[in-house]
Amino acid sequence: GGGHWSPVGSYSEKQDAFLILDVAKYKYPPVWIPTERLFDGLATYDDCGLWDFPSAQDKLSQEERMAHTEEGYAATMSKLGCQKELRGYITVTRT
Repeated sequence: GGGHWSPVGSYSEKQDAFLILDVAKYKYPPVWIPTERLFDGLATYDDCGLWDFPSAQDKLSQEERMAHTEEGYAATMSKLGCQKELRGYITVTRT
C-alpha cells in the first residue's frame, strides 16, 4: 500500500494524451498516457479508501494485521471501518 503522487506534466490535444511524471523519476521515467486510459485508471475503487485512521489500526491484533484468508481479511477490513472510495485524486473533464 501507501502509493505516491504522480503529477500531470502536460496535455497534448493532438495525441489526446497526458504526460505523467513521477516523484521517483530515477525509477519511473515520464510517460504519455492516452486520456481514456488515464480516466479509466482514476475511476477504480479502493475497497478501503476511507477508514478510521489511525485509531482503528491500533486496535488490530497481530493475527488481524497478518490476515491471509478471505474471512480474516474481511473481518479486519470491517474492524478498520473500511469504506469503498474512488482512487482518483484529480478531477478532469472534457470540454
